[in-house]
Amino acid sequence: MTKSDFLIELTEIASQIDDLFERYGKREEIISIMLTGTVEVSEEGEKHIRAVYGYNIFSEEELDEILAFIKDTYSNPGSQTDLGDFDVFLN
Repeated sequence: MTKSDFLIELTEIASQIDDLFERYGKREEIISIMLTGTVEVSEEGEKHIRAVYGYNIFSEEELDEILAFIKDTYSNPGSQTDLGDFDVFLN
């Protein structure tokens, strides 16, 4: 399997997730951010990401809160999570 095969399959899975939102009529209730990819280093040593991404967010305020949550949980693994006005239940 090649890196391109991996990214094609990953794109198909991301599309299935998006279809799931539609199939259950939950698009207006779901907040989602996904970025998955491979890191490639050029001959000059610069890093590039070949990625599949998607998001379902309703406002810039929600985006800011989610990004702050991601930064906090990355910097402080295992800490209490806080998503502003959102209650968080992590499984």
